[in-house]
Amino acid sequence: MPVISESRTRLWIKGDDLVPEEISRLLEQKPDRTHQKDEVVLTALGRKRTAKTGFWEICADNCRPENLDAQIRDLLAALTQDTAVWREISGRFQISICSSLFLEETMGGFDLSPETIQMLGVRGIGLDVDILGTSDE
Repeated sequence: MPVISESRTRLWIKGDDLVPEEISRLLEQKPDRTHQKDEVVLTALGRKRTAKTGFWEICADNCRPENLDAQIRDLLAALTQDTAVWREISGRFQISICSSLFLEETMGGFDLSPETIQMLGVRGIGLDVDILGTSDE
């Protein structure tokens, strides 16, 4: 199977009524990045913009080679295990694991264990994966 050279993974929560301090308290974790709706934030390019929605994010350590399964488990292990809290949050906000996978070749894939898939499901967390490959051009 072709090698995925690196995975970059984070968990984010979005919503218009999101208050970052409330999410931090509920999940028992400080975020890596947050903002509230209508807050002025700096983009990655250093430009100012007004946030269209509230946002709370934690990031896993990058893995070389890819280990998306471990990154997801590590992120979730650092947060509350109370599924009632997760149901409350997922009922009010959009939650997703976002991962970018970088290929050394033009085609590749990854695996998630049944345990990791179950962890996502009971918490109401979606999975958003971008697979970035090499180009023959």
